[in-house]
Amino acid sequence: MSSAICRQVTTLYETTPGKRRRESRQHPDISKKPGSVAGSAVAGTNHKGSSDLTGKFSVRKPTIIGWREHISLPELGIHALAVKIDTGARTSALHAEDQQFFERDGVEWVSFCVPLAGDLKTKRVEAPVIDDREIKNTSGKPERRIVIATTIRMETRSWRIETSLADRESMKFDMILGRTAIRRRGLLVDPGKSFLLPVQSCTEADKNERTKRKEV
Repeated sequence: MSSAICRQVTTLYETTPGKRRRESRQHPDISKKPGSVAGSAVAGTNHKGSSDLTGKFSVRKPTIIGWREHISLPELGIHALAVKIDTGARTSALHAEDQQFFERDGVEWVSFCVPLAGDLKTKRVEAPVIDDREIKNTSGKPERRIVIATTIRMETRSWRIETSLADRESMKFDMILGRTAIRRRGLLVDPGKSFLLPVQSCTEADKNERTKRKEV
């Protein structure tokens, strides 16, 4: 082992009362060894960054979104829906009418009506129930709500989120997107801007997804 990548570690230990003896040992200094975990920029890399072949670390630039954006929920047939990005709310909430519960293959499901973007009509959809929990409403009072999981599409990106089903008939937005839905997604909210993402990207991505499924 080369002395250039070693360091002296001195250990003190008691031998006889009132006396101490020093002992030196050679330890590899992994922080200086090429390709080691401690000395590599790759260590600790997460979804927000990447490393090239030279070992240089780069941080992915976050996508700036406004406090209002258009999203799609393709599994529920909702496209180009204007939502409020509410970082003050932990869980997302979707307006759902006429909730009806049933069992399918031993799993509890819920059937409900969802709003259609740009239309006063609604459509009935179904989804498995993943939870039933107390969530604070806009007045700060806790209320029991059904929670489902679904896929959200924002611009050309999509991921799974949890959303509660709520009565938002008196609210301006049919859906609010809580902070857990956008956490660790490389998104940065600009509270002074709205609709920064093009609506065309959302709807076009949904069309492409349907085309892929037909091809498969």
